[in-house]
Amino acid sequence: MLVATLALPLAVLPHVRRLSLLPGGQRALIAYLLHASVDWDWEVPAVTLAALFCAAALLASRRSALLTGKARVTALALATPVLAIALVMHVGNRATAASIAAIDRGDPDRASLRPSGRSTGHRGRTSPWQLRGEAESLVEDDAAARKSLKRALELNPESWSTWLDLAVASSGTGRTQALAQVKRSTH
Repeated sequence: MLVATLALPLAVLPHVRRLSLLPGGQRALIAYLLHASVDWDWEVPAVTLAALFCAAALLASRRSALLTGKARVTALALATPVLAIALVMHVGNRATAASIAAIDRGDPDRASLRPSGRSTGHRGRTSPWQLRGEAESLVEDDAAARKSLKRALELNPESWSTWLDLAVASSGTGRTQALAQVKRSTH
């Protein structure tokens, strides 16, 4: 999706070769796309914003007749859902980051998330159910923590960190089984 979105400005290459600053923007965008396709650069906001600035400069160049009339409406129609998805993910990630920071500070009141029945995180990432379980552990409500952590494990049974949290909130056989699962998940 990233390459498809940012590759559109590359289509204006023939139209902007004669403009003095834009070839540098082209090269920077190409370097970003190539490197982001094999590494995680696209997750670094400062780097991605620089690439978006280069893309916008290429598309806004006066000699670019690529996006006129119907093509501009089509591009906007295709970009709108991508932007909406990015906004929703950004809001969710900010809530998750705030919850993690509150847990790290030992502030369970601010750490609580209201998880939905579905996980919106990527596989291996902390889920709202796990964060809720951690917050419940902070206030020593181990029964509620175990329930939340088990729900998180239903969504992502390979999460070693959730199994470890469950071991902390459990005792006896439950702790032993959770620790055995941590060992299996990390090998």
